Amino acid sequence: MHSLEEIEEYIEKNTTPKDVILLKGSHSSKFYMIPDDLVGTWFKEEGKDAYELVEGNAEYRVFPTAETGYLMKAVPETDSVKVLDKVDGSVITIPGREVGEIEINGIGEEAFMENTISHIDLPDTIKNIRRRAFYKARALKDIGLPASVMYIDDEAFAQCPKLREVKLTGNIKYISESAFNDSKKITFICPKDSYADEYARRKGIKVRYE
Repeated sequence: MHSLEEIEEYIEKNTTPKDVILLKGSHSSKFYMIPDDLVGTWFKEEGKDAYELVEGNAEYRVFPTAETGYLMKAVPETDSVKVLDKVDGSVITIPGREVGEIEINGIGEEAFMENTISHIDLPDTIKNIRRRAFYKARALKDIGLPASVMYIDDEAFAQCPKLREVKLTGNIKYISESAFNDSKKITFICPKDSYADEYARRKGIKVRYE
């Protein structure tokens, strides 16, 4: 019997994000975690008990069983935010279990929508930027996405008129067709012939190669 890590490694080497993969196994096999690990989705959050924690100038939604979470909402009027890579789960009470640090993997839906933020620091635990995460963030000028980011959802950076530069690594697996709608002045900084490069050329976005 192959381990989860061996199955993930085989899939990563022998498939593309456009392939359809069917896996059969019990819940304990944790096959549901494979898409999250390989493409940056967040299926492992489904059906889990959720808690909200406030740390710094943001509110996080965490899933103690999956030991992951995402930034749910930021302070509306702020210039700069440093997203935490982990939050302390020790304040969460689960009978028979002690909760430790919980890794933050995503920027949640509408987390910075219409926010005044101009600068944000993202840790290298972030795997996904979800729907409308920075929609109409009209003061946002540039953003560097860490190498951990793989998935950028619908209208994540749409209608950001001051957004000039978006740094994307070769690890990006998916960018929604509407992710940068009406953000007309952007330039992608990315590796040549990467997924981000191909996306930019198809969408008519300026590109500068690293």
